[in-house]
Amino acid sequence: MSLEDAGYRNCWLAYFDILGFKKLFENASNPNALFVIRIIYEDVLLKLKAGTKQDIHTVWFSDTFIIFTPDDSPESFQDIRLLAEEFFIECIGNEVPLRGALSFGLFSFESAINEGIYLGNALIDAYTFAEDTDWIGLILTPCALERARCLHFYPERHSYRNKNIPMREIKNKQIFAFVPDYWRESRPLYPNRHPLTPVLIAMQRKAPSIAQCKYDKTIQFFDFYYQAKGKRAHT
Repeated sequence: MSLEDAGYRNCWLAYFDILGFKKLFENASNPNALFVIRIIYEDVLLKLKAGTKQDIHTVWFSDTFIIFTPDDSPESFQDIRLLAEEFFIECIGNEVPLRGALSFGLFSFESAINEGIYLGNALIDAYTFAEDTDWIGLILTPCALERARCLHFYPERHSYRNKNIPMREIKNKQIFAFVPDYWRESRPLYPNRHPLTPVLIAMQRKAPSIAQCKYDKTIQFFDFYYQAKGKRAHT
């Protein structure tokens, strides 16, 4: 029996992992963190039901979020990409640190929907790359990028950059990271820095010493490309 006969199909899949999830239960200075996460997640579900993304599925267990599509269509890629980006922005904007990866490949779609069993290359790929990042960020894996390019998606035109992404062991030039264009601030606290930088600095102050460098790397990455974009706009 083939994988397709077993209910596997090519899908887009986003994997997110909340950093320091255990500390959320122990940190008395941020007692509402889990409530905030739940509100953000429920908001994502409402947008799925209200919009055109009703075929996208979401799962939340412990510190892990998975978002996946029913197929590998261009429309599914567009929907899950925008949803993953929005989820990432809202979590960071509300001081919920997480890392994530958007991937592509075979996934046990039928088993996931009917039995809650999650298997397949798409999940393994997303998990592997997300866990290897050494920061707070969202990336496109090489598998996702290869398929996306076939759909005429050019990451550089959609706020994705591929230089100086902090990875622990994986070395691959075909990894692209998302740099949000904005947040809610119409007048940023620091005009020459990324709008999310003040939030990341506030998060860093509460983070354990072992995680400080993750924030430094994220802030440097976001600020660098935000400033580069500003320079291009004035030339």
